[in-house]
Amino acid sequence: MGLALIMGEKVKKEAEPCTLTDLLMQENESVRTAACQAVASVSKNISSGDTFRCLDAIKPIVQLLNRDKSVAAAEALSSLTSSNNLNGDKLLVRQLRDSCKGAAVYAASVLTNMASQEELRRSILDHEAMPALVELLHSTDNNTLISTTQAVASLACDAEARMELRNVGGLSTLVQLLKSINAEIRRNASWAISVCANDEITALELCNAGSEILQEINLNLSLKYSLTGHLSASDITTDGFYNPGQIRMGHQVPTLEEISKQIVNQHRATIAVNGKPPDQFITKGPDDRKQYSPTETTASSVLSRKRSSKTPSKMKGKGHKEDEKKKDEDEYKPQQGMVVDEAWSLPYDAAFHNLVKEAAESISPLQDEDKMYTALAMGVEPENLHNFLWEQHISELKFEACSNIVLIGKIKKGTYFHRALLYKVLADRIGLSCSLIREEYNHAWNEIFITGPKKTYGYSQPECYIIDLLHQPGNLMKSNSPAALAYRTNLC
Repeated sequence: MGLALIMGEKVKKEAEPCTLTDLLMQENESVRTAACQAVASVSKNISSGDTFRCLDAIKPIVQLLNRDKSVAAAEALSSLTSSNNLNGDKLLVRQLRDSCKGAAVYAASVLTNMASQEELRRSILDHEAMPALVELLHSTDNNTLISTTQAVASLACDAEARMELRNVGGLSTLVQLLKSINAEIRRNASWAISVCANDEITALELCNAGSEILQEINLNLSLKYSLTGHLSASDITTDGFYNPGQIRMGHQVPTLEEISKQIVNQHRATIAVNGKPPDQFITKGPDDRKQYSPTETTASSVLSRKRSSKTPSKMKGKGHKEDEKKKDEDEYKPQQGMVVDEAWSLPYDAAFHNLVKEAAESISPLQDEDKMYTALAMGVEPENLHNFLWEQHISELKFEACSNIVLIGKIKKGTYFHRALLYKVLADRIGLSCSLIREEYNHAWNEIFITGPKKTYGYSQPECYIIDLLHQPGNLMKSNSPAALAYRTNLC
């Protein structure tokens, strides 16, 4: 604060706001914090505040909002937007309509941060921020769209904001942004839509505005998990599902075939699921060329599905021995798990297929729901949990397969997100309801709902549990318990 006062006096005497603007861009965090405090002090003078805005001082201050010491930056922004702190949001909303793209981007970013406080959020909406943001949703500038969709998502948690968004026609624009080639825009638009769908009226209008787009994302579970980091119990994974990881700004979600063509690299492996035996992949003739699709979403349960005993259909009118011999040779080439066809196909994961069979055989006799969920998690040796390097193991699998794709059944050493994904896909195969939530890059967990014992007046409400897959495998923790919180935040 002393440095701020000294610098503040210097600016007051020398009238050189450019000095403080330069200090805001220094690498030393203490200097920048002190500069923000000085800006906040000096900007109480209206002419000084105008000078700082002309010098583009808002940009470095907004960047400081992401730092640990963001209070000084917020104070500086408040002073810059108005001499009256309670009126700052009004001028920020006004900046949304500024002809300068940069001003609108920075204003939207500040409003996003301010929207976390209910009182400020209501004040921002009272100044007609939503119509201004909807106008910006039609922009062709990626940075403008990224900041605007974030602001809409932050403000839309208010019922009044959602109603205003509907009234000004913003829902259809949001849905159209799901088609953007920019990954960050798609993710922010998905976030805003998920917030808007909290009430029935808005959800219905969203469906009317673009049900086919929403359905496309909802059916492509690999894309959905990459965009949202969440798969519900009703999202049933099938063979061909893969985890491409959380998409980054400017990146598209690649298909499995595109990943298969990449040179083996040091990036995170793409984990894929395929438990279909190879004979289910063999295709014959032009009339039977429908390939297995990696985005197939038909649910399948091991407990309810009987293995087909049918053999590949014979080609009518061509029963020559040469054809039969060629067919046998094709079926037993070295790459036995691959489709013998022009199109690329995901290799067969025999280890995963066996895991599914073992899980079904061990769990189907159980009657208690909680025992089923616990038994599904008991395939881990507790004494070996902390005695391995899973990164090295995954790297070895990549180089062994000469591919950046790793089949999930081959993973013997994994951390939270490997185990949570395996638990989800196994549960889906044997008919157990289970959700998958991804948080940070290496962290994920599963949530399940278990109904309590039957009472005289019926069953109690199902309770949400998180299942421990790493520290005490099979341990069920109520979702609101301290143990569950520690597990979710990786503090165990």
